[in-house]
Amino acid sequence: MLRTTNADEIDQIVSIPKLVGKRIKRECQIIRHQYDSLFVEYTQDADILVGFKRDGNQYIFHIEQNYPFAAPRVKINGLSQHEFFRLPSKRFTTILEYITGLDCFCCSSLLCKNNWGPALTLEKVINQIEEYKKIKLNIQKKILADQIKQKYLNRDIDLDSWLFNISVPCLCLPARQYH
Repeated sequence: MLRTTNADEIDQIVSIPKLVGKRIKRECQIIRHQYDSLFVEYTQDADILVGFKRDGNQYIFHIEQNYPFAAPRVKINGLSQHEFFRLPSKRFTTILEYITGLDCFCCSSLLCKNNWGPALTLEKVINQIEEYKKIKLNIQKKILADQIKQKYLNRDIDLDSWLFNISVPCLCLPARQYH
C-alpha cells in the first residue's frame, strides 16, 4: 500500500497504473495549493484513494481502475455521497425544487452515472459539493423564514425573493403545503 501525503511527492508516485496514475497526478497537481493537505493511496484492491482537506472539510475519493470513464465514489466529512445527497424530509425536497428547480441532489450530481463524463475532474465534483452545501443552508434558512413569517409577519410579505433571489415571487409556497 502506497501513501503519499506531501503535495510535492505527487510526481514520485510510480506504483499506480500508468493511465489512471497520470490523470490523478495531473488533477492533484492542479488543485494541491487550494487544500491544507492531500493524500494519494494505492490500495491492495488496485483502487486509488485520493483525499483533500481544507477548512475542516474532508473529501475522500475512491477511484477504480476505469476512471475517468466511470465516476469515483466520494466521502464528504465521513458521509457517503448518497448520505450527503439525501434530504431529511419531503419538506426539504419541495423547498429544494422551489429554490433551485432541482428534483434531487443525486440525480443532478456530476457523480450520477448519467451525468459523468471523462472531461469531469475531482475539482469540479468538489465545487459542486460545496454548492450543494450552500443550497442545504438556504433550505434551512427558508424553513426558518417561513416559521418567522407565519408567527410574526403577514404571509403575503415576499421574503423569499429577497433571501434567495427567486425570479417569480408569486410562487411562494405557504408552509402548510410542504409539511
